[in-house]
Amino acid sequence: MYLKGSKWNMNRRTKRANPWRVIILLALVGAAIYVNQVIVPATPPLFIPTPTPTIPPESFVTKAQELEAQGKYAQAIAAYGDAIKADPQNPALHLSLARLQIFAARYDEAISTAGNAMLLSPNNSQALVLQSWAKGMAGDFVGAEEGINTVVQTDPTNALAYAVRSIILSMRDLAGQAKAETRDDAIESSRTATTAFRASSSSKKALGSITTPLPMRQSVPG
Repeated sequence: MYLKGSKWNMNRRTKRANPWRVIILLALVGAAIYVNQVIVPATPPLFIPTPTPTIPPESFVTKAQELEAQGKYAQAIAAYGDAIKADPQNPALHLSLARLQIFAARYDEAISTAGNAMLLSPNNSQALVLQSWAKGMAGDFVGAEEGINTVVQTDPTNALAYAVRSIILSMRDLAGQAKAETRDDAIESSRTATTAFRASSSSKKALGSITTPLPMRQSVPG
């Protein structure tokens, strides 16, 4: 029996999901889990108390974290900016701000902020990871790959680096700028990131906690 109508038409074909969208989504979720649950808790203390009778800089961070939890990214970014003004030489503050700028799709700002963190802490691989991530989301695939490949080579246990590398390569493929081996590299990076995430002591606790989508600047074909 054949019933007509959009609801009952048995011959309707379900649109297949783009597998690269799935890879990017999984990598984004894994990266966000790692950043929020592994890197952020492991960040050294942000401030050293001073006797100066001004507003304590850590109060700005507390405010920023509260605003971020409420999804008020613009206000949270402003609060981190105030914290940096109070303690401009602290690389951890720049990293926290760059992370949030990526979540808020303010990629050019994140690139600059992560660069400031690298100037303050040249050996901090996470700063280069965040900058590469922002470059990839902004469509600068060449610059993003150069940075992330440097991290993978010098810090081969960096789970976030592999997740970001998978994102960059997948987006490059979708944009039609891929090399012959790009797809295989993206899949392998995704697998390596998954293994590294599972090895992290905090990743299991973090599963299911990510609700923040990461918009991409350029449109991705379906």
